[in-house]
Amino acid sequence: MPQIENRIKMQPFLHRHRILWEKKPRAWDEGPFVGGGLMGSTLFFNSRNRLTLTVGDTGVYDNRLPTEQEKSNLFLTPRLPIGEFQIGGVVGAASMQLDLYDAIAYGWSKTMVGTYKYKCFSPHGKRMIIFETFRDFTDCRFDWVAADIESPRQRRLSRLKSERASKDYPPSHKPYSYQHRDIFYCIYPLFSGGFYVLAYKQVKTEDGVRMFITIGEGSRENLITRQLAYELDSAVARYDSILQEHLDYWHHFYEQSFVSLSDAATEEFYWIQLYKLASASCEDGRIYDTCGPWLTNNTAWPGAWWNLNVQLTYSPLFAANHLELVKPLLQTLYNDMDELIDNVPAEYRHDSAAIGRCTTDTLRSPAGVPGDREASDEVGNLLWAMHSVWLFYRMRPDRSLVKRLLFPLLKRAVGYYLHFLLLDEQGKLHIPATLSPEYPQIGTDTNYDLALLKWGLATLLTLCDEERITDEMQEEWRWVLEHLTEYPTEEGHGFMIAADVPYAASHRHYSHLLMLYPLHTLDLTREENRTLAETSLTYWQSKPEALQGYSQTGAASMYACLGDGESAYKHLSKLWKDGYIRPNTMYHEGGCPVLETPCAAACSILDMLVQSWGGKIRIFPAVPAVWADICIDNLLCEGGFTVSAVRKNGELQWVRLKNERSEAGVVTVDAPFADKEPVIMYANGETQPVQLPEGGLRLFLPKEQQIILAKAQVEEFIIEPVRMGEESCHVYGYNKDSFFHI
Repeated sequence: MPQIENRIKMQPFLHRHRILWEKKPRAWDEGPFVGGGLMGSTLFFNSRNRLTLTVGDTGVYDNRLPTEQEKSNLFLTPRLPIGEFQIGGVVGAASMQLDLYDAIAYGWSKTMVGTYKYKCFSPHGKRMIIFETFRDFTDCRFDWVAADIESPRQRRLSRLKSERASKDYPPSHKPYSYQHRDIFYCIYPLFSGGFYVLAYKQVKTEDGVRMFITIGEGSRENLITRQLAYELDSAVARYDSILQEHLDYWHHFYEQSFVSLSDAATEEFYWIQLYKLASASCEDGRIYDTCGPWLTNNTAWPGAWWNLNVQLTYSPLFAANHLELVKPLLQTLYNDMDELIDNVPAEYRHDSAAIGRCTTDTLRSPAGVPGDREASDEVGNLLWAMHSVWLFYRMRPDRSLVKRLLFPLLKRAVGYYLHFLLLDEQGKLHIPATLSPEYPQIGTDTNYDLALLKWGLATLLTLCDEERITDEMQEEWRWVLEHLTEYPTEEGHGFMIAADVPYAASHRHYSHLLMLYPLHTLDLTREENRTLAETSLTYWQSKPEALQGYSQTGAASMYACLGDGESAYKHLSKLWKDGYIRPNTMYHEGGCPVLETPCAAACSILDMLVQSWGGKIRIFPAVPAVWADICIDNLLCEGGFTVSAVRKNGELQWVRLKNERSEAGVVTVDAPFADKEPVIMYANGETQPVQLPEGGLRLFLPKEQQIILAKAQVEEFIIEPVRMGEESCHVYGYNKDSFFHI
């Protein structure tokens, strides 16, 4: 087997993708952001030209109890903002940069009394933020501005004088501050008892000041402050070790997979999203909700949304080979299984589970009831969440995951539907009225629910076959799957919202198209299905009034499934051309931050490079002409296989497949070598010419073994970044080369 030479040096590669600011960012969606998976900060300059450092924490929630008037968790137990530091005096000139490789933000600020430099980072996996100045000047004040202990949703709706504001929201207690010895505390008394506490400590260094910030919560103030004092003193003593552990984590994180394209804006965007994902989540952290650690104090969405947001946020982590960051999702579903069961009416809890639209501190959120037209929440959200669990299992086959979580919870999610199905005179089963996410009309046989139920039934049967599970429901599942009604469609328009609800109004969500993506249950090898998919996609996008950024990422991934790279790239590019992406790659709708769309765009990029579904790995299935040169390494596919490949001057050069599992596996690979020309297959040191058949080449890989497919004339097998000039980079932030010109 030929030796593959890896020439990737991540530090200089990511150095070309630093985000640079040569003018002052003015808001959370413009400036540098840091995060360690638990806490996070954004840096920008406020209206008085003072450097502002926000403090966010993924574990701080309110704890109000329901009343007769107010039962919504978005008012009772939402994520809560912490506050911000205003640092130093009025700033004139300023410069900032975000170093992705080290996950540290740097900057300098010029004030009337001099210039000071600073850096900021949040040690990964630790509940801490560290901010350090490099100049010993006494006027560098750190003024803490505490946020009110109020639901951001209530704050926003009240400011807008909206009828949707809570009518039963008594004022909270006010935060109060004091200093004890050398530690500053800000105490937040919660409405229903208990506290959360911010604490920080400043330490003089040889050339400046180092500030350590942390947060804790509990029922007794004195116990919280005592624990935080211990953690701050320990952090001060261990600063060098903490910094090194932080750097070690990030340097290893970036080595797990690699993507480089002859498209600087897309390449840079992709790596910023990987940085963002690991900044907002960690293996032992909480679920990645709409805001991550960068919650703002007036968002309408201070929690997790399960009808799209959670699923899209996690979507790029599978192919990117970062399953460790998906674990909080799995752990949350496992830990809160009782809440998922309680989300259905009492008479169905013996065999069912579901989840409503949004959750906060737990997964308690009642789901809709099929046939009840007064129900305002969706029914199928848990099934969509289980698809993410299924992807984890397919990427890393694990029987314990099947036994502990995937099979029992998927069985309950499917089981909820089985109580409501109706059999017509033609022997077809129908789903009573349910809500398709984001569409205003309730309808029978919604494609959202049909697609998810068909996927869930088929997946349960597949698990029974693959894992040799015997279940008393198997025959019923098979019968139901065979008798479920067909997807409702309309001539010339494609998939409908529901059997009695056509797609008539512009619809930002693609809830009626899940069978195409991401479920991949529509057989695209059949010409009539392919035509139906193309018609539906075209018609969905033909009504642009309500479309948003994630409408474009969804379209990009769907066109990628159809193998249309140019259309996929056109829709992906709308994120920039239509102004959805902000200078630091954050995203918002209606002024409220939501993080799922940039993450979904990273997944769309990966979908254009590698797809693995339906038992086949597709290499470069939807590559646009502008990506003439590509290098990928160690992208993860179903079955536990990883893919590396190189494309030059528009032609695939070679592909390496590795079996990362501890047992042998069979894989079908479809690689677009020019004209399906004969290639050389290297296996166990031998070579042989092969002809790639239509539909892909079926290969057997022993455990922990690899195989290479290559053009016959290829002599060098090198993994290295695509070359580009420095002037092509730094397209985000505010600098002379960015989209957001200074």
